[in-house]
Amino acid sequence: MNKVLLIFFLLTTFNVAVAQPTDTLVIERMVGTIKIDGAIDEEGWEKLTPLPLIAYSPTFGKPPSEKTEIRIGYDDKYLYLSGKMYTANSRDIQGNSMIRDLDLEGDFFNVLIDSYNDNENMLNFSTTPTGNRLDAEVINDAEGSNFYNISWNAFWDTAVTQNEQGWFTEMRIPFTSLRFEENDNGNVIMGLIIHRRISALNERLIFPAIPPQWNFARMKPSKAQKILLKGVRSKRPVYVAPFLVTGMEKLEPMGDQDDFSTDTQVGLDVKYSLSNNMTLDATLNTDFAQVEADITQVNLTRFSLFFPERRQFFQERSGVFAFNTGGDTRLFYSRRVGLTEDGQPIKILGGIRLTGRVKKLDIGIMDLQTSSFDANPTENFGVVRFRNQLFNNYSFVGGMLTSRINKDGDRNINYGLDGIFRLSASDYLSVKWAQTASDTFNEIDNISVLDRGSVYLFWEKRALDGFGYETEYSRIGEHYNPAMGFIFRNDITSIYQGFRYGKLLKEHSLLLRHTPYVTGNAIYQNDTHTLRDYTLEAGWRFDFLTRASFTVEYSHLYNKLFSDFDFLGRINIPIGEYDYDRMTLSYSTSPANNLRSSVDVEFGSFFNGSRRSIRVNPLWNVSKYLSLGLRFELNRIDFSETNESIQAGVGSINLTTALNIHLSMVSFIQYNSLEERLSSNIRLRYNFREGHDAFFVYNNQSAINERPNDVNQVPTSNAVTLKYIYTFVR
Repeated sequence: MNKVLLIFFLLTTFNVAVAQPTDTLVIERMVGTIKIDGAIDEEGWEKLTPLPLIAYSPTFGKPPSEKTEIRIGYDDKYLYLSGKMYTANSRDIQGNSMIRDLDLEGDFFNVLIDSYNDNENMLNFSTTPTGNRLDAEVINDAEGSNFYNISWNAFWDTAVTQNEQGWFTEMRIPFTSLRFEENDNGNVIMGLIIHRRISALNERLIFPAIPPQWNFARMKPSKAQKILLKGVRSKRPVYVAPFLVTGMEKLEPMGDQDDFSTDTQVGLDVKYSLSNNMTLDATLNTDFAQVEADITQVNLTRFSLFFPERRQFFQERSGVFAFNTGGDTRLFYSRRVGLTEDGQPIKILGGIRLTGRVKKLDIGIMDLQTSSFDANPTENFGVVRFRNQLFNNYSFVGGMLTSRINKDGDRNINYGLDGIFRLSASDYLSVKWAQTASDTFNEIDNISVLDRGSVYLFWEKRALDGFGYETEYSRIGEHYNPAMGFIFRNDITSIYQGFRYGKLLKEHSLLLRHTPYVTGNAIYQNDTHTLRDYTLEAGWRFDFLTRASFTVEYSHLYNKLFSDFDFLGRINIPIGEYDYDRMTLSYSTSPANNLRSSVDVEFGSFFNGSRRSIRVNPLWNVSKYLSLGLRFELNRIDFSETNESIQAGVGSINLTTALNIHLSMVSFIQYNSLEERLSSNIRLRYNFREGHDAFFVYNNQSAINERPNDVNQVPTSNAVTLKYIYTFVR
């Protein structure tokens, strides 16, 4: 075993020289000073050559329907971009929101930059005709279900103007927000993708000419244009952001006296560039009051629900810490730090986070300390991650170590080794091994390596058109326990196979593409090889030129219960074997419509009963100042043998308003019929400038029908929080 680890370590630290592409585009330096006001009237812009854009969709390769001039340049501190988005009829320009990071479609211009030139990650900077800013991170070469991280934010500037000719924008992105690696001469190679969306024509323009042959091909780092910047030297600013949080909470336990409390705290966040490609984040007395609330879900399964990470501290280069072992299971899940299982905050006393790249080696290190919570003692959470390019620009090997230790000496330590290998232009093989090395929370002495480990193999053909496939094998041991990770269950072996055939239709067809597919997944008990569950699905997806879509899917499911299933805490489903079928119909209107929606309908059998479900998500962009989103889900399950039935639904209203790009409010109100609970999260933000914010946050939890004898009912609470952040740059 030691020899294997030694060989693996040598592979990960050995850099194979990979030649740079011969079609690298040399970016020109800016001449003169650029004022970021959206006017694009400086002489320096005219000296730059516009980039050649072509249509990405609906018909790839066609000339742009509207004249578009995109220019890119740089100086010692900044990367600059300008966009002249000419529009024949200025009334067709759609700017749907002024709120930071709120993507409501419409017209936009964005740039994606692979600053590390690693063909895996990109930073997305986008703006719209209203001048709002959207920034996000793309990971895993835009593959998988969680590759787009809208919660990532950076320091940068943009300005927009409009007239009867169209809309016009200027961007200025500091090199300190990009991170990169320079050679001895100060030369830097990055990847670049540019988009313009013309909503009224349902047209997307792109540079370079990436064909739509993969899911989200328009955002794939591996297909980006390589660009060369000469004579760029790194800067090392320090961002110091002290904050003040004050608030009050009123708790109304059923049958007891009201509990009223106030609290005022100060904290500090620091970001320091140790080098041009290595960033240190430090936090003290951390608070995430301004983070949006989780979306309420109805859990109709026997397993835990997965929620995404939205807290800003965990966003920088989050892809470095990715160690997924199938679906949402993973060795490291950042929501284990500072949050309970049901999403309640636990105070983070402080921590550090180091991310960056040295040559071909990605590095991520994190260590945080939480305070005690209820009967749980204070805990320390640590993560070390490394990943190295090997053989070519698209293959990696790496490792991860996680530790969770409380003050009583209880500990959980896990490690993992992984690799992803590009076997052909579209074929990729992922190999991962993780193991619980020490666990006093769940003693593992004398347990075999396999029973406290996880094995994962995944072979896929990344292709949207033509024949595609996915083959997955995973085995999770009975005593595998990543206390900083996320798994659905232990002691199983899962085998998955999926096939699809995508067909891109002719230019004048109403359909853009249709894709029939078949998938199958079987899950076995490890020791007895007994079949526990399987799912067989067959479906057909239709994508229209308008960007509307329709999917019809049939599923056959089998579940073998080894113990009674307490369904939603209301109905008992006994031990036994269950075969049942389900039909699903899904339709989404064009996301470019100001009034749009998605509708999902499911019906069929469910264990020893029947199920009917409907989900509706309408959204109305009233104007750039106001949008209204609704979400409604209703599930009705009937068990005829026992004459029992249950209805479980959730509903929400999401109201966003903005007076300008500085002052905005987001109101999120949710109702859970099963828990008879109403929750509200209202966040008012005033952004003085980048890094200088004031937040007013109101949270409410209310029991609609009070049940004094129900200890599981959430008590009514009202909380008001004020948070003020001021960032110093040195």
